[in-house]
Amino acid sequence: MKKSVFVAMAGLAAVALPALAGGGDIDIRLVGNNIITHKAAENGDPLGPSRVFVGKIALDSGVWYGDEPGLLITEGVLNPGDNLQLYFTKQLRRWDGSSFVLSNSVLSASFGPPSNSISTPGSDTNSSVMDFIVPPNNLLHDHPDWVLDSFAPAGGPEFFLVEARLRLAGYNDSESFWIVFGVNATEGEIEEIEEWVEANVVPAPSAALALAGFGLLASRRRRG
Repeated sequence: MKKSVFVAMAGLAAVALPALAGGGDIDIRLVGNNIITHKAAENGDPLGPSRVFVGKIALDSGVWYGDEPGLLITEGVLNPGDNLQLYFTKQLRRWDGSSFVLSNSVLSASFGPPSNSISTPGSDTNSSVMDFIVPPNNLLHDHPDWVLDSFAPAGGPEFFLVEARLRLAGYNDSESFWIVFGVNATEGEIEEIEEWVEANVVPAPSAALALAGFGLLASRRRRG
């Protein structure tokens, strides 16, 4: 399915923001009963296991908006009609110069109808889920609309951190993954924060999941 960039808001036209050079879409592999998050380039090239992704938020028609990262699930991993769900697991965090602290802002994600949307919760609890239905061509490539609300820029680069998981019937929910959103930030500055999150936030995986993520255990396609 082609990349969808649509903001379901009155008066806001669809826009296509340039992809971050160092970014990548969210991909998965199914290993045993586990969902392992991977990263994929916009053209579908695999970039390997990852639990940190990045996006850029910019002001567009009065709305702080971004369309990266997307979900790009390699053809054959899922079946047509499968429902891959995404949900937030923590309150939004913002960068205070040395670490991520609680934020009063809210980040929402939506795809398709307005009802298919989620927002970061007001405490560290799970949000509702957002659905991504695998199309008949068996290739899921969707880009949610990411919108930052209750936000007033302080000047200079700012960064926000979202924690999320993926859900698929018949499998354990994925381990948490994180998305760094940069506002008024360069790609290099976003990359620096991404590396900080990888080093200071992402926990070490269990031995089994580590082997699975790097392809040392046999992965499988979703059975019909």
